[in-house]
Amino acid sequence: MEWKYVSPLKDPMSVEAFEADYSVELPRELKSIVREYNGGWPQKRNFTMENGEEGSVKRFLSFNTEDKESVWTFNSRESARHGYTVFAIDSFGNYIALRDLDKKVIFVDNDIDEVTVIASDFNTFLKCLGE
Repeated sequence: MEWKYVSPLKDPMSVEAFEADYSVELPRELKSIVREYNGGWPQKRNFTMENGEEGSVKRFLSFNTEDKESVWTFNSRESARHGYTVFAIDSFGNYIALRDLDKKVIFVDNDIDEVTVIASDFNTFLKCLGE
């Protein structure tokens, strides 16, 4: 998969620092993407959710703490934990996240506070991009 607008990862330990700070374990594949394509846009960005609705990834969030669209910013905006970890956003600021309970990839519609499952896991999510 081709990626655009990649922001080189400034601290190779930032993924581990995020995991420790938020008490989460990110999928190996997501960590690999972050290390190679931090903050980038996948060329194929469209996905279909389990309910048949379509969505699109604007970008994967950066793991550089000073970047505007970073995992640090989007995950700290929540006043209380909602049971998910945001790793990407769409063009409207909605979240694409990993549900902490079962690691399903979910779409969080911020306008109506609704959660929809996109994929059963991160690998399946990557495979469905661009379909």
